[in-house]
Amino acid sequence: MTASMNTCIYYQGELSSGELSQIHDLALNRGITIAETMHDDKHKVAAFRRLQDLVKLGLCQRVLLPSYEHLGWDKWLRIENELFFRRNGVKLVFLKKHASDPLYRIANAIKRYYSP
Repeated sequence: MTASMNTCIYYQGELSSGELSQIHDLALNRGITIAETMHDDKHKVAAFRRLQDLVKLGLCQRVLLPSYEHLGWDKWLRIENELFFRRNGVKLVFLKKHASDPLYRIANAIKRYYSP
């Protein structure tokens, strides 16, 4: 990872101070400077919309998240938000690994096969 990327932290709901410090430690160990930390309460999206605006303006190229579940409160919203970041060239870094949905990989492969 290059240290020159603008990096933001985003999470929904409550985090323990240990989880937030783990994210900061991850950034510190990789030489990443955090530009901004954004937080939404459960089912609120104001900070997430600000994060999307920063991405669209090119001011955030990497987002650190505690886990995949922090991308949205249901699986469809998570997928939509993940695709938004991927379309805009943003690297998502998760503190906790998540199990990917095999149907998502299949659907993506079909889409790539049929897209020009």
